[in-house]
Amino acid sequence: MHSKQEIINIKNIFISILIIVILAVFLSWLYEYVKFLPINQKDDSSFVNTIFQIHSSISIASTALLTLIINLKKEKIYGLKTLDTMSIKNSFYINFYDEIVVTLLLLTVQYFFVAFVYVPGVAFIFFINFGVIIHLLYKSIEVSLFEERVKQKIYNQVLDLALSSIKEENARIKEREVSNGENN
Repeated sequence: MHSKQEIINIKNIFISILIIVILAVFLSWLYEYVKFLPINQKDDSSFVNTIFQIHSSISIASTALLTLIINLKKEKIYGLKTLDTMSIKNSFYINFYDEIVVTLLLLTVQYFFVAFVYVPGVAFIFFINFGVIIHLLYKSIEVSLFEERVKQKIYNQVLDLALSSIKEENARIKEREVSNGENN
């Protein structure tokens, strides 16, 4: 179904990280010069380090949990692994595996915001990453617990794949007929 190169889309990951970084820098700049978000914290660096530690713990623990869940689920439905449904792009522009990579990369990106003590940037990246982790856990639990829903998704995926293959084949047949008609 998917080649190894299609499982993780580097372009989508890069664009997602870039958008998040730009928004975090903008929020940090806005906080610094406009003071739109009053944070009454005497020691910003302590606050930022605490968020970073929480972020690190949640990201690493959830990635380990997801690895366990993914490795336990190896059954096939309609000839496809149930995990193949996770590689389908979702409404967030990136697929399940891209979200795992984004989660780990955001941890690295957040380090730079921590180093410069940009409180809003750290908080923004933390909340974005927390949302991505919640979505990852939801998808994992869905695959593990709601088998009927997963069967329906795989059925629809196989149906869409078959329909697109039929359309491509029909287009090739028409193209050959047109080219044969011109030659005669």
